Amino acid sequence: MGGGGATHGRLVHEDNELHFKGGKERYIIIPLRAYAEIINSFASIVGEAVGGPLTFLGKRIAYGLVEELQHRLSVSHKQANIENLVQEYARFLSELGFGKIEVKEVGEDHAIVYMHSPPSMDGIRAADDKVLEMLKKGKKICYLEAGMIAGVFEKIIGGKFRAFEVERGDLDNPYCVIRVERVS
Repeated sequence: MGGGGATHGRLVHEDNELHFKGGKERYIIIPLRAYAEIINSFASIVGEAVGGPLTFLGKRIAYGLVEELQHRLSVSHKQANIENLVQEYARFLSELGFGKIEVKEVGEDHAIVYMHSPPSMDGIRAADDKVLEMLKKGKKICYLEAGMIAGVFEKIIGGKFRAFEVERGDLDNPYCVIRVERVS
């Protein structure tokens, strides 16, 4: 598992652990169904109020991605500003299997990303009735991904950021459009 692949040969498998070459953070690979079960579990506990807890969890998950993103920015000699970070993060999340991610807009204090087939949408196929009902009602779904984007921005750029789904597809066309913005 140590060579080639989407991570450009940087993901290494040593002593039954996955790390990016030179990094201390350990990574795991989980099936999409397990990702869906995280969402199902939260939805079963709190119902339609699931957005806050999932966004918070997404931020916490993102903290584990900071080391690799900072490394990538430093290797490419890029400043840790919104434009550079969102471009690098989009590439990184795509490499990790979060679907194809396109940066649609970048401003001084915000960015908008389009996620094709994000795990929260693709995982819906394995969802329980509560999550499917949320989808049918037009509720937001990509809370974990939004939280992950906001969390990385807070840790690398500093300050408070919020990220939220502004548009999403359905089971036949799974996508999420997420806006991240600095909070004054």
